[in-house]
Amino acid sequence: MDEKFNVESSATIDELNDAIDRIWVELKESGALATRATEAGVDVDTLLSAPREAVIVLESRGAGLEPLTTAIIVSVATTLATSAASGLAKMSADIWSEIILPALRRKFGADSIKQDQ
Repeated sequence: MDEKFNVESSATIDELNDAIDRIWVELKESGALATRATEAGVDVDTLLSAPREAVIVLESRGAGLEPLTTAIIVSVATTLATSAASGLAKMSADIWSEIILPALRRKFGADSIKQDQ
């Protein structure tokens, strides 16, 4: 089962996907970003053994509530592996909330992505 987050963004879904792809590559190549992820409780090697598209999927849901925004469903995979699935679920959610979402907000602006709690 995937964990889903409802977000509204002033960035397009293509812009967000491109940015997430770059973050994923940076996680693989950057000691600093990987260290931050590890400090957030993410086993980076295990998480990055799966393709980004298998871990985080964005789906457009049409226009957002505010003008010039897009409603997006972010699905974070929690069942990539049968063993230690609960640990992987936590890692996937952590990588979204602790690393990717803050990086997207830095790139597109603090108010560019609003997530329902």
